[in-house]
Amino acid sequence: MEPEPRRGGRREDQDPPAEVELTGLLGEFRTALRQEIEASRRANAAAGVSLANGRRIGQLGSSYQYLFDIDSALNVPGDAPGDLIVGGHRPVEVLQSNLAHLMRKLIERLEAMRDEANHPGDRILGLEQIAGSPVQVADEALNTLQCEAVEAALGRDTTFIWGPPGTGKTKTIGAIGCHLVAGDASVLVVSHTNTAVYQALLQIAERVRSQHPELVSSGKILRVGEPRDPHFHRVWDRFET
Repeated sequence: MEPEPRRGGRREDQDPPAEVELTGLLGEFRTALRQEIEASRRANAAAGVSLANGRRIGQLGSSYQYLFDIDSALNVPGDAPGDLIVGGHRPVEVLQSNLAHLMRKLIERLEAMRDEANHPGDRILGLEQIAGSPVQVADEALNTLQCEAVEAALGRDTTFIWGPPGTGKTKTIGAIGCHLVAGDASVLVVSHTNTAVYQALLQIAERVRSQHPELVSSGKILRVGEPRDPHFHRVWDRFET
């Protein structure tokens, strides 16, 4: 089976383009990300499922659909990582795990922006001073340390919140998000796991509903993606109605 050439690009069996040079911390960061990606690949390979006799059955625009045979009736997850292996060609990654995909995108981002200023990154590394000062917040639902974390997050341009399990980090994120949404600020909640994002969104939605009910139906709180756990559908639908 001959792999389809990429539209307007190189074939997978041709030499890759020259690597973008990264030095210093950026180079170290890229190396660490690649090591994490390789470790993830090895772990996934141990539980791999072999597919055979691939044949093309359809086409939509520049995308192609293939059908494969499987030796046993195993339930292969829809987002399972995998490589397409064709005789005489290097393996082509056709499916990616979410974490490996994010790390590859981060490497691309590092390479594309290597010559641009990165003030948030410099603050994280301690190369640039954090600006701003905590603002006063009264919240009876939070303990002293949680309230201090909220005040710092709302008044400074960078805040790190750390705590072992059970200390209320997600609850604190909910309070921060609620204050920002009520102040008409944009908030982006990201994580490498869906569960962490949805738990944070549910906390934000719960606080907004109790403190600012007029914002519940305004479309200001949105979730993107499809959660695997049906529990999130049931709970989230309760906040949307």
